[in-house]
Amino acid sequence: MAYSITTHMQKFLFLAITLLTLSGVHAQQNGSADAVSWNVTSKKISATKYEVTYTATVKAGWHMYAQAGGAGPVYTSFTFTSSPLFTIPAGLLKEQGNKITVLEKAFGTKVAYYENTVSFVQVINAKAAGAKFSIEGKVEFMTCNDHECLPPATVSLKATVGS
Repeated sequence: MAYSITTHMQKFLFLAITLLTLSGVHAQQNGSADAVSWNVTSKKISATKYEVTYTATVKAGWHMYAQAGGAGPVYTSFTFTSSPLFTIPAGLLKEQGNKITVLEKAFGTKVAYYENTVSFVQVINAKAAGAKFSIEGKVEFMTCNDHECLPPATVSLKATVGS
């Protein structure tokens, strides 16, 4: 009787082997966080609206996944700490960068990612004009290159907005 591995099992085996291989590599202590650096800026766009921009700079040779896609890699996602001082509209942050979409054989699906830099822009609605406050949150993301993927990372981010 012939034995065949299902697509899900192939994906699992690929990820398991990748993660096991990477666990012994010294430069990967922080996983994907080693391949990406973050910068946070804010800009007032009206009396009670601000734009907070989270810019990721990805090391040469690596790419970081967009916020949406099919099954496969860990896509970039943001979570924010709630506050009585502001509201954050639901939905994905606006992405600014050169998005690349390819059929990824390792995951068996189309994936979208960014190389070099990508910015994620979130509109913040202050509940009072002139208020000054901090927006705290986390971003989870994963990076890969042509040969391997680093374990996903979660990084804390903070922005101060207002007068």
